[in-house]
Amino acid sequence: MLVANGIITTPKVGRAELEVYGIMCDGTVVLGCTELDGTARPTAGLDAQGGRVHDLADTDGVVHFTNRYHTHVCAKDGGRGYTPEIQYHSTCAK
Repeated sequence: MLVANGIITTPKVGRAELEVYGIMCDGTVVLGCTELDGTARPTAGLDAQGGRVHDLADTDGVVHFTNRYHTHVCAKDGGRGYTPEIQYHSTCAK
């Protein structure tokens, strides 16, 4: 979908301009090796699950999530992948 809409041109995991894997039922945004605006994820200040809390804005500066916890699943981390333990909120939204 990102390629079809012209948002990215390189759809390779770990190399795409933007990687959005989804939003879990508790509201946790799951990103790849990039932030929502396409910049590289930070290498410091992440919790044990590879996440942190801050505003998520797109490449135009539009904030889509304010002060939102999100996590990064990045193959560049030595192969550490998604684990079901990633949960920030106590309940899932309905």
